[in-house]
Amino acid sequence: MASAIHWLTRQDDDTEDIPNLPITQILSNPESAAKLIREAVTKLHASKRDYTSGEIACDVVNDMKSLVSADPQEWDKATGQIRKTISKLPDEMQPSFSGFTFKDDEPDGKRSVSVGEVEMMMRNLLRDGSTSADEVMPEEIADLFGTRAFGPLSSWQNELQPSTVMASTGTTLITLMRWERSACEHGRITSALSELILRAFDINDMESALYFAVTLLDEANNDTEQGWRRTNARSAIANLEPLVLTKLIKGSIASESSDVRRVGIVLIELYPDLAPDLAGLLEQRIPDEFRKALTDAIVKSGSSASAALSKLLHNGKPEGKMAALETLIESSRAWALEEVAQIINGNDQALALEAIRLLPKARIPLTGEILAKAVSHSDMEIRCAALDALGEFGDESKLNFLDSIARHRPLFGRAKYESVRKSAKRAADHIRQLHKAA
Repeated sequence: MASAIHWLTRQDDDTEDIPNLPITQILSNPESAAKLIREAVTKLHASKRDYTSGEIACDVVNDMKSLVSADPQEWDKATGQIRKTISKLPDEMQPSFSGFTFKDDEPDGKRSVSVGEVEMMMRNLLRDGSTSADEVMPEEIADLFGTRAFGPLSSWQNELQPSTVMASTGTTLITLMRWERSACEHGRITSALSELILRAFDINDMESALYFAVTLLDEANNDTEQGWRRTNARSAIANLEPLVLTKLIKGSIASESSDVRRVGIVLIELYPDLAPDLAGLLEQRIPDEFRKALTDAIVKSGSSASAALSKLLHNGKPEGKMAALETLIESSRAWALEEVAQIINGNDQALALEAIRLLPKARIPLTGEILAKAVSHSDMEIRCAALDALGEFGDESKLNFLDSIARHRPLFGRAKYESVRKSAKRAADHIRQLHKAA
């Protein structure tokens, strides 16, 4: 105990090596640990009269962290004990921004948590006006918090509590994330921020959840430090459950902030497997850039989106049906075009005509087969549309098929058939022109 007090009151002698003291063992007895802090603060106050007892106590607590530098994990284990120790200090010695302080000042007797923030640290550094904000180096802040060498910031424990997540804006974690130069510690900070997203959802605070998501995605675009910043941020996002990511995407759509809307777009691009569960959004009024990102993701997700698109195509609103139809055809996959073929053979003539009009965009052999079958449809308008689409598709192998239809002269119903014959001739001529030009 005497050695600990001596070291804690060493008057900032940086030349003195950090001793190997059993600080966690000292903290196991909160009464003794509180006595140690009181004695250290009392001795230091004689030479630091410009500081309050609380500010000196904060320095002492951070110095205690340095005493376990040989085993950083021990500080994490001691978090609960240091809180108990601080609770036994007089009010005037309560650390002003240690991130541990509990105050029994709520009317209902519940404890509230005072979480240290970077702004408070900055105010302390600038209190005499001798240092400008630009002159405060990130290393100074990092050293003050003691994060790089000795594990996570003490206030993490508080910020991750469901009841106190909104007691802090997360500025501490966000600032440390941006300034941290250790890949390992940076990973722990990004992981903590992803936990804050979950806690924000616990209290139905979508705005804060999106704010943390924006911060992580910004970091995911940071390609400095050999890429570990981006890797850590993306890993933190990837560790979120698909349901959480889906909520973030849906929550971002209605935002007026372009940065927040970008959350949904980027998440869909990063995780296209989420797209099938979001297919229903296609029948809603959503921003064009979001619609495009969602459509592209559904195409990338492949056949896993089949059920969602089929449901939308057959049972959705008119806007949803068209969106599903366009997405299926754009995918140019066999399973998708089979869904489109069902629409052509169905009872919705308007949708069938749209399907035929769009089908030539799918440049696979199955397109020609579907259109050729549609030429035998009972609806004359659909038959003519299918012939025109065959011409636009430009498959030279269909020329004989089209020529035979164009030459046919039925004995009965010739006038009715004339529109079909002209469509077939027009399609055949178009294909020949295409290949002649090529």
